Amino acid sequence: MATEAEWQPITHLLTQWRIRSQYAQYCHFAAANHLRKLHYYLGIPSIFLSTLVGTSIFATLEQHNGDKWMRIAVGLISVLAAGLSTIQTFLRFEERAERHRTAGTQYSKLGRIMEQFYLLYHSYEIMELHRLISEIREQLDDLDKNSPEIPQHIWARRTELVSSSTQTYDISQCVSSSLKESGHV
Repeated sequence: MATEAEWQPITHLLTQWRIRSQYAQYCHFAAANHLRKLHYYLGIPSIFLSTLVGTSIFATLEQHNGDKWMRIAVGLISVLAAGLSTIQTFLRFEERAERHRTAGTQYSKLGRIMEQFYLLYHSYEIMELHRLISEIREQLDDLDKNSPEIPQHIWARRTELVSSSTQTYDISQCVSSSLKESGHV
């Protein structure tokens, strides 16, 4: 079994990885929410304008000699609706939001694995600990590689929140308090 001296650097490493995974988790969920809002901000006006154009065309068709300005307005609204729809399709806000949500969920899952690993460390030999740490690192590397890029304004906002916070995250304190609350210590 690993001694406290052997466990100390592992605790520090897990704490740093957990902090980074929490930042990434938060940012991916924030990016997903931002993109979902953009999807609605473009999608709802596009639907509304398309509906308006459709009804306006029927109205002007009934008046064979419709007002010139009315036809121009209907044409401009039609172009605007088509433009919004095209932008929404091209930028794929909903698809990108789902990729960020999935990445956030994966970072959350990996964070729970790290916390569970900390709870069970006393039952591992040091070589097993190193193997498990390597597996966690590989999972983090794969997740970092395959996750969509976090928009700069979201990452900057998270950095502001973290730097203004006086709280720090220590995996050993979080797990110890959980154990005490559950009556295991």
